[in-house]
Amino acid sequence: MFCDEISASKKRSIISGVEVKVYKKERKHIETSALLCALAKNGYSLEDIKKSLETTFKKPISKSDKFLINDVMSSMCPKFDNRKIFEN
Repeated sequence: MFCDEISASKKRSIISGVEVKVYKKERKHIETSALLCALAKNGYSLEDIKKSLETTFKKPISKSDKFLINDVMSSMCPKFDNRKIFEN
């Protein structure tokens, strides 16, 4: 399914004088997103979903990890509002 090694490097590049961060999805982002979507689709509570997220990504979750998880989840389970997972 997925390549065993997915590059996790963060690169900075400059485009027209603007610095841009490029994040690469790692296996943990994809697998965690799949788990969270499955929990959401099977009716688990928001608290249970948050607890599952915290088993992989310890608090505080970095902005880059939040971005990548949101991005993957939005394509895997678009009907679930995954932004709620990161609300306090």
